[in-house]
Amino acid sequence: VKKAFVDIVLVVDTSGSMKGSNLTNTKNAINALVNAFDAKKETVDTKYKLVTFSSSAKIKTDDWVNGTNLKKEAGKLSADGGTNYDQGLSQAATAINSSSRENAKKIVIFLTDGKPTYYGTNESGYGDETSKKTLEAAVASAGKISCERFYAVGIGLPSSVNVYTHDDTKYWGHGENCSDKGQKVQSEYYGTWYDRYYWYYDIFETISGLNILER
Repeated sequence: VKKAFVDIVLVVDTSGSMKGSNLTNTKNAINALVNAFDAKKETVDTKYKLVTFSSSAKIKTDDWVNGTNLKKEAGKLSADGGTNYDQGLSQAATAINSSSRENAKKIVIFLTDGKPTYYGTNESGYGDETSKKTLEAAVASAGKISCERFYAVGIGLPSSVNVYTHDDTKYWGHGENCSDKGQKVQSEYYGTWYDRYYWYYDIFETISGLNILER
């Protein structure tokens, strides 16, 4: 029987918020995925690459590996830092484009529990909020991925995410010191007082967490 070839890139969020049960559940999910494909090994030849991302991103498996080695690499994962969708997706594109097996079905699985907070190799962006440039960088990197199937898996994503116009937290406090609407609030940078609605001018759009993955 001629086996079908399947090449899978797993892109795993290892930011600080993944510590504890989220990372444990992610490792369990990876093990379950491997077990499911191992059960079909008589007819399906599956190879894997593992990409992790937090404030930056890295391809953890230089070569395509089997399920046993993927489990070993996944078992070593720890969590820390911010959430750089851009670099995670960029490394995913590099990884999946390295697939050279003829007629292999290419699959990318992207797992995250948080909104994107960084972009670029110099960790640009807020680190704790999503800016317009952060979102646009992630979408651009996702567009470079060429595969038959792309699955985005959200783990406890927030119901809504504010996407801010600016990247400079020195200028834009995003309501950190805001009181109720109509009352006065202080801008640390300008050293004066503004109405709360002033801060809302920096919100470019508000979207649901899952919509970030669907861009």
